[in-house]
Amino acid sequence: MYLALTGSRIRHGDALWSGLATHTIKAEDQAAFLDRLCATGDPESVLRGFFVPARRETDRPVLEAIARHFAQPSFSDIIASLDRGAPSDEFAAKTLATIRTRSPTSLHVAWRQISAGLTLSMDECMKMEFRILNRMLAGHDFYEGIRTAIIDKGSTPRWRPAGLDDVSVADVDAYFAPLGERELDL
Repeated sequence: MYLALTGSRIRHGDALWSGLATHTIKAEDQAAFLDRLCATGDPESVLRGFFVPARRETDRPVLEAIARHFAQPSFSDIIASLDRGAPSDEFAAKTLATIRTRSPTSLHVAWRQISAGLTLSMDECMKMEFRILNRMLAGHDFYEGIRTAIIDKGSTPRWRPAGLDDVSVADVDAYFAPLGERELDL
């Protein structure tokens, strides 16, 4: 949830530690890894041969802060937790400041998407992603984000709606509604 709401990135050690990745290999070994994989057809053996242990890059206090703030039962509870912590907690203050620069609509959609995805099949997740993608491309904030990041660098985005509390449940529901005849067929 933290990555989805902040746009933060993780490196290979954190990906391995968190379970997003199962193995790490050196970048310079990638070609040899693929050659051996093609030659043997035995991914487990090849992975064992190229595996390089990785330490997590994020330190324990930050991981604990992420767990504390982002394990809340709703998006508004996450914001409230960060807001309560911000006066005395540098992580909470910086994270809240980052979140407040993001599209309010996208934040609400991302929270629901991650939450809903926990109980969906892969096909259902792909259909949900396709619906959201179609609605994002038809909306304002996606292009506003591109404008302020690439075209008018440094300008402040004008999100619609502008505030976290201005996004209605109906606004978010619309991103998840079926697409009719344009629905993804798997």
